[in-house]
Amino acid sequence: MKKLLLACLSFTFTPLAASDPPNLAHWTSQELKSLSERLPSQMDEGKRAVEEMARFGTHRVLMVYRESSAPAAAHEHTDFYLIQGGEGKLVLGGEVVDPKPKTPTEVWGTSIRGGKAIQVKAGDIINIPPNAAHQILLEPGQNITYLVVNVPIP
Repeated sequence: MKKLLLACLSFTFTPLAASDPPNLAHWTSQELKSLSERLPSQMDEGKRAVEEMARFGTHRVLMVYRESSAPAAAHEHTDFYLIQGGEGKLVLGGEVVDPKPKTPTEVWGTSIRGGKAIQVKAGDIINIPPNAAHQILLEPGQNITYLVVNVPIP
């Protein structure tokens, strides 16, 4: 019995040498909910609010709230969307109509020609590969909140 007790105590008091890895980030569901609730009060004239949650060496994380449709876009990085609330249509693929450079690696346009529209709602996850045209479309009265992970191509 003494040996078993000593063995248990030795495991209990073994110090942990591990430290947090670089760029470790954790957002609780309550923190995400709080941010989602705060964003509508920060909308711009385009009826959207964007907050950069973190920027890492390999990617960045944003939370976006919209009450109007987004411009059509295509860019050289991957977007990973996690729909947090609301609903709308996401048009994917095809080509951006009337593209104008937004940055050296991104164009915005008025719409998408030849894309596929899918209905998206809270809980959905979408991977948008590099250079794929995409656009969120909202009907009047709709809104959508989504977390975006931007991942540049290596």
